[in-house]
Amino acid sequence: MRALLAALQAAAEGKLAERLEAILFSLADAKADPRFPAWLTALLRYFVSLNQPERGKEAVNKVLNNFVDKEAAEMLATSLAQEWLLEGRAEGEAKGIAKGKAEGIILVLKSRFGSLPTNIQNKVRGCSDIDRLDSWITLAAVCQSLYEFKKGLR
Repeated sequence: MRALLAALQAAAEGKLAERLEAILFSLADAKADPRFPAWLTALLRYFVSLNQPERGKEAVNKVLNNFVDKEAAEMLATSLAQEWLLEGRAEGEAKGIAKGKAEGIILVLKSRFGSLPTNIQNKVRGCSDIDRLDSWITLAAVCQSLYEFKKGLR
């Protein structure tokens, strides 16, 4: 538990990278605790969630190589890999949905008003917010002009 608190404190202070090894070693002292696997998994997920792939990779490798036995390492690696795969798949699906909605908006506007200025196309294609895209779909269908649509993009 202390290791998790130390990780949170280090993250809040912006010093997680500097304290990574010390945090992992303090966690290793808790191996006998039945909650150890859950703590370890939570800590690794946190490291990876920091959007610092090298730090996350470093943490996972250190844990798997130094702090758990081979069987636990395989189980942990499999669990984390499955979780990351599902997260990546969901993120990819969301991007695909957003892209499809954006192209639909552009198609509706082009069919209603003819050519479409590049800045409007870029704005629509650059949006990944599904709710905003949904509102723009409705706007594209009911607006009276491109000017009205452009005003609604803000």
